[in-house]
Amino acid sequence: MKKKYAWLLHRLDTVFLTPIRSIKKRYVPLLLIYFAYGASAISSVALTFWQKEGLSLSAEQLTAISVWAFMPWTLKMVIGQLVDHWPLFGNKRQSYVYIGGFFIALGAITLAGLAGQHDWIMWLGSEYWLYLVSSVLTATGFVIQDVTADTMTTEVVERTEVKNGILSL
Repeated sequence: MKKKYAWLLHRLDTVFLTPIRSIKKRYVPLLLIYFAYGASAISSVALTFWQKEGLSLSAEQLTAISVWAFMPWTLKMVIGQLVDHWPLFGNKRQSYVYIGGFFIALGAITLAGLAGQHDWIMWLGSEYWLYLVSSVLTATGFVIQDVTADTMTTEVVERTEVKNGILSL
């Protein structure tokens, strides 16, 4: 029986496990940053329904929030220059990943306080203002982490040289 399905097991090993085995440790932080950003799309589905059902915001207010939340993405090149040229705390990249995570966490905490209508956050302002702040903080954090991950990709990939038409690592 085992020989009968040996080709299938070999194929599954080749297709699924070989790429996982070939991941180097230095790739893991980048993969986690990109995974976290992709996984945030799962919660955005629930967020859309909550915007519609739970918040008392007008279409104009939601449009304004969308514009302001997209603003950090328009500054991506500027933030990239910042990450490339200003090391923080003696480290050129790692500090920015943590700063981006701090902004994301702050935005998530603000959103959680708003969703629960908690007194510790509601005194800061209206639903509109808190949702705007949460959206901008979260987007800023994702932009900082995305730019940092983009710049780190050039550092983790092995350099290659082409000499006399031959590629060498």
